[in-house]
Amino acid sequence: MAITGSVALSSATIAHPPGTVGAVLTVSNSGGTAVNVVGIEPVVQNHGGLLRTMPGNTGACGVGPGVTVSVAAAGSTTFPFSVSLYGPKATGSGSLCSPSTFVYDVGANIICQDGSRVAATVATCTVSADLV
Repeated sequence: MAITGSVALSSATIAHPPGTVGAVLTVSNSGGTAVNVVGIEPVVQNHGGLLRTMPGNTGACGVGPGVTVSVAAAGSTTFPFSVSLYGPKATGSGSLCSPSTFVYDVGANIICQDGSRVAATVATCTVSADLV
């Protein structure tokens, strides 16, 4: 089994609100036999931060309880999901709090039927406040 994953975002910079960005996890299998994926756990963390922080919300990835998705030998499969990220707040005078932008890493953990877990390569997103 040679599973790898990477996350790509629809935009590397977004405004908050709404602070939502589309994401696609691509799971690739360079092995000679198909691999079953039984779970996807989206991960959002502050850029350079600890995993225990959860600065946003993620949508479902199409793999849930009782669902298995096969990734063909020498093939790949994509799993789209959305991510809502928190942005900086504007003060009453219309200026921004410090910092004026927040930077996040968006990734995912891939869970295979044999119990192995693979961390996908993350994509980075910068969120700024929309003062309009």
